[in-house]
Amino acid sequence: MFLIPWAFIALFGSMGPPPTIAQSWVATATEQQIRYAILLGSGVLFTLGFASLRNQLKRAGEDLYSQLGMLLVLLAMPLFMLNMIYWGS
Repeated sequence: MFLIPWAFIALFGSMGPPPTIAQSWVATATEQQIRYAILLGSGVLFTLGFASLRNQLKRAGEDLYSQLGMLLVLLAMPLFMLNMIYWGS
């Protein structure tokens, strides 16, 4: 589960850095939307991977750290999504 997001993130190598001026953002609007969609999708896939890892830890008898880790991931993911939506708008 953790390898799939890295495959999408590897696409950034061909995109180059984000534009620094507003005119460039407007000129490459579709590319920037794809960039943020890849980031959001990768974040969701990482969250699913951590949920799977939590289930494996819970089956192995580790309750405290699996719950704590999942709580932090579930708090971080909405904040990450809000940040990406803000910067993508």
